Amino acid sequence: MYRFFLFLSFFYSIISTLHAEPSLDVNLYQANDQSFYGDLKLQQGTDQVSQTLKAGISIRFNWEIRIEKVNPYWWNSEFATLHISRQVIPDLVSRGWTLVDQANGISRRVFDIESAIHFLISFDHVPIVDQSLLQQDKRYHLLVTLRSHEGASIQDVDSWFYTPKTLAFTELKLR
Repeated sequence: MYRFFLFLSFFYSIISTLHAEPSLDVNLYQANDQSFYGDLKLQQGTDQVSQTLKAGISIRFNWEIRIEKVNPYWWNSEFATLHISRQVIPDLVSRGWTLVDQANGISRRVFDIESAIHFLISFDHVPIVDQSLLQQDKRYHLLVTLRSHEGASIQDVDSWFYTPKTLAFTELKLR
């Protein structure tokens, strides 16, 4: 019974630290004056992710990158949304981690935890939006949210209880 409560308190501490407000580094840039691209990297929470993976618990990160057209007299209207879902499944026997990109189902296996953590918390050169879709005289906001799911749970069950917070907010500007 004591071990159960110890495990429960350890699991709750991991969940509460992952659901805390982490900071996100966002670098937006335009390539060839055609599209906006972004580099995203989660700055805090990597120690908790490492502890969770070393304990043998799988983690899935659902990223949502949303572009809103700014309306000065009404609510902003959603212009585009990009969903990225990645999962890391630990294998304690082989001491490896399976990295799964949920969008296309491609998986690969790595044997160092730094690669597994990097796969979850960062993106390099992600296409955000084609510049031809944006109007020159309008303002647009980019918002990034993150949901984390720990363990082998039913898909999006904790979304009923947990509302993600916006991790990053920036403005898109045309040249």
